Amino acid sequence: QRLDQIAMERSPDQKVVDEVRLEYDTAHAELQATEEEKEQIQSEGEILRTTIEDLKGTASQISSDRAKLSTESEGVEQEIEELREEIAKIKQSVLETKSASAEYETDLACIRKESEKVSKQNEVLESKIATREEKMAK
Repeated sequence: QRLDQIAMERSPDQKVVDEVRLEYDTAHAELQATEEEKEQIQSEGEILRTTIEDLKGTASQISSDRAKLSTESEGVEQEIEELREEIAKIKQSVLETKSASAEYETDLACIRKESEKVSKQNEVLESKIATREEKMAK
């Protein structure tokens, strides 16, 4: 009977201990879950920091490449302008050559006419010479 009485007296204390233990276990489990979540967030944060640093490096390289391309672009534009000027000079030269060629063709036509005229005169003179030679030979 004394044992039952001690057990009965102890029973409310045990209930309190069990409740506190349950509360502790629950709080401890939540704390562990929070710690795991914190570690995961820290890990993801480190990955994010690394990614950001990589992106900064890439952005820096892109900026550098952009400046280089801008400089090269200016050089290419200058070369294109020089080529356009050369093409304009060549076109002008071709026009001048065509003009000179037309003049040469005109001159050549005049020379041919003159040559034909001289050739006819030469034939006439040769004919006269031949006639005189015949007269002298008689």
